Amino acid sequence: MAQAHAVSFQANTATLIPSTIKYFTVVGQMAKNGLYTYPYTMTLAQHGNAVVAIELSIDTQAHTQLIAVGTPTTQALLQHDEMHRHQGTSKQQSTLSSNNSTSSNVVPFTSGTHSVKYTIDWYDPVGIEVNALTDYLTFSYNGNTTTYISGSDSRWWLSDDGWVEQSHGIYGWNYWGGNVRTYVYTDDTFANTPFCAGQTTYVYDTQNTAEGLSDGSVMGFVDFTYAADGCSALLHYSSWLN
Repeated sequence: MAQAHAVSFQANTATLIPSTIKYFTVVGQMAKNGLYTYPYTMTLAQHGNAVVAIELSIDTQAHTQLIAVGTPTTQALLQHDEMHRHQGTSKQQSTLSSNNSTSSNVVPFTSGTHSVKYTIDWYDPVGIEVNALTDYLTFSYNGNTTTYISGSDSRWWLSDDGWVEQSHGIYGWNYWGGNVRTYVYTDDTFANTPFCAGQTTYVYDTQNTAEGLSDGSVMGFVDFTYAADGCSALLHYSSWLN
């Protein structure tokens, strides 16, 4: 199926507080397979906050993507985790856990333990969610270093509509840059053949990452998330960090 040059999606920005919405153009980067992906990083400096990015449109000729970024409403945040629990298939997996402590000078007002999760949700043309991937990380920090405590993920797909999980791997507990960062990430592939009259449509989530930093801030990003083949041009996604 040929992709249109410019596609606008029925994306719901009502989940965002209007005064917080900002619009960004993401410039595509060519992946190894010749397809373009649109990576960006989401950051939260304060524990307990949340941020959402929603794909609004994509231009497959100029290789640009328009996203809306903002703070979700309280209702949207509460509903998000429950929106796809009534049908389909879900799985969970944990990584190894570690309670090892790190030795450094503890700064009283910049130490503690945080939990963070980062989610990628994919939707069909009318806004029905078709698959989702969430990575969870719990870590401690003291202003100088981080300590990995535990990590896990959860995956869900609309199996009632023909979606399946083709591959999965979860990784974590390593430190980046002298123990100032710790993370957990998942590689996953979803596929659906009935969705596009016998042509298989794929969704790839490569290194969907929840990350914690030594100052207590958290980050979420995915190196490559994209839909390919079949009716991939009809799919769009949102990402949630909280």
